[in-house]
Formats: sequence, structure tokens, C-alpha cells
Amino acid sequence: MSKAPGSVDVVVPVFNGRATIEAALRSVLAQEGDLLNEIIVVDDGSTDGSAEVVAAIGSDKIRLFRTSNHGVASARNLGIERSVAEWIAFLDADDLWEKNKLKAQIQTAADTGAGFICGTVNDQPISRSRPISAFSLWRGNFVATSAVLVQRKILLQSAPVFSTGMAFAEDYLAWLKCLTLTPGYYMSANLATYILSARPRYNWRLILKNLVLLNMSFTIFVWRTHSAFAKKILLPVSLLAGSAISIFSIVKRFMRSHHA
Repeated sequence: MSKAPGSVDVVVPVFNGRATIEAALRSVLAQEGDLLNEIIVVDDGSTDGSAEVVAAIGSDKIRLFRTSNHGVASARNLGIERSVAEWIAFLDADDLWEKNKLKAQIQTAADTGAGFICGTVNDQPISRSRPISAFSLWRGNFVATSAVLVQRKILLQSAPVFSTGMAFAEDYLAWLKCLTLTPGYYMSANLATYILSARPRYNWRLILKNLVLLNMSFTIFVWRTHSAFAKKILLPVSLLAGSAISIFSIVKRFMRSHHA
């Protein structure tokens, strides 16, 4: 059964996030306004008692699903499948939301007509507030997953939203697909705190492989949708150019890390 217009389901994947999951969920429960329908927590095979921490919160707004370990993409896809609200938001188990996050995004969606809203994390805006499209991501992904709000119907048209065959940039592909189907809007307002728990290690071979998969998957998706001809040609070409820029930047960082 669908819920009231403007209601939001929040998808939270967790894998061994016992130390952070409670704070993340409480930042959702503390949201201003009466927009939250439910929080869908997908425990992706945790072995540290994460599920028990979630259950102990005792909120009727939380639904917990426990699965074997299949990765964050699979967990997010399951959360989307179990959702019913008009809008879906995502939160990683070690991130936090500002109290006005959902209220501000729903208001922005009403003001702009966008079906995809993202915002600033850690008080680091990438630009002024502005409309965005798939073309906006051609030089790389600036969309933080924990700062995304998207219409559920758009996600269902993009299913499976997150590619389980990709170990890198699966979120980049997801946002490109969504922004091919609906107008987007970037808010320069700070909406979330992104916690980097460990310095990432750059395996450039894996990154190159996944960028190739991203381009192939997105090109196929564009051709399968009823996009205008210009989009069918220009979006993949623009993405390829942007990937080349991303690859050059990644390789430079990889080389510097090995010479440090």
C-alpha cells in the first residue's frame, strides 16, 4: 500500500556497524516534521551484534531485515524493494543527518519539481544551489549517498538501482540512471555528516575495471529508456570523457601514494 504524498522511507544498510548504527538511526528519528514513514535497516550479514543494537532502539518506525553478506549494493536494493513511501532516502550506517534534512529536501522538491534531490555533506558545498542532470555528473560523481532523496517511482524504473557486479562507483551509476529519468536539484545547504572511518586504498586496476562497467551499463540503460536521441548519443560520450578525467586523477593519486 502506498503512503501519503511526501512520506519518506529511509534505507540503511549495515555491516558490522555496531559502534555507529544507533547514532545514525537516531539522527533519522530526530527529523523535523511528520515526513518519516519508516526506516528500513538491512543487516548484511553482520557478526558484531549490529542487529541487536538496532532492535534495542525499540522504535516502531524501524523495520529490520537480516541477510547473509552480499554487499552494500544488494542491501540497498533489498531496502528499495521493501519500501512503500513516495520518496526514498539513503543513509550509511556510520553517517549522520541534520535535523532538517528531510524537511528541507521535500520543500525543495515541491519548489523545483525535481524528483532527485541531493545536498552538501560536512559543510563542503561543491557549488551554489542549482538544477542538475546526468550531464552534471560527466566529470565525476559529487553526489553523497547519505544526502540523496529520490522518488520511489524513479528508483523502480531504474531497478536494479545499484549494480551488485560493481565494487566501485555503483552509486555513481545509480545516480546517472535516476537523473536520466527525472530532473535533479543540488542544494548547497549542509544535510549530512559523512564519516570516513578509514583512508581508502586505491587499486587502480579495480577502479578502471569498474569505470568500464559503469560506462557499459549506463550506455545500455540509456538506449533501453525512451530518452531523446541527443541524450542517447551525448550522455555516454560525455560520461566517457568524464571517466577519462577521473581515471587520470585516480592514477595520479595512486602513484603519489606509492612514492610517499
